[in-house]
Amino acid sequence: MKFWTNFYASYWDEDNKYGKGDAVLTDSDFYVFDTGNKTLSKIHLFPRKVESVIKFDNMSFDSLTAYEGKFYLSSGTTIYELTTDGKWSVFIDGKDLIYNDGNPIQKISQLSFDSNGNVIVYDDDNKAIRRINL
Repeated sequence: MKFWTNFYASYWDEDNKYGKGDAVLTDSDFYVFDTGNKTLSKIHLFPRKVESVIKFDNMSFDSLTAYEGKFYLSSGTTIYELTTDGKWSVFIDGKDLIYNDGNPIQKISQLSFDSNGNVIVYDDDNKAIRRINL
């Protein structure tokens, strides 16, 4: 399976609600996660068909990124991993981290990966960029 994960968008919708989106493209399908409507959608390219894979009604997400064919979403200090087939699990629980400066992460507002696969987060409450070594 080939995948590319270099699409990212943010927007304000008609209800003045902010959302972020990222996508994973495979050989035949385009998967999009939208934090505004909290839905992972599958777009089949030929023939064109759109379907909802999973919807999170009772969750809110602060940040989102796609990496190596999976989605990574943060809510508070927890990072979740979401596969394109809708399976999700806790990837990193902020309560389990050890902090060099003694200040725990309050809320992950941006999330990314470096070239070595480590997680890079921006903690807006502490005004800090942090690397989580994996």
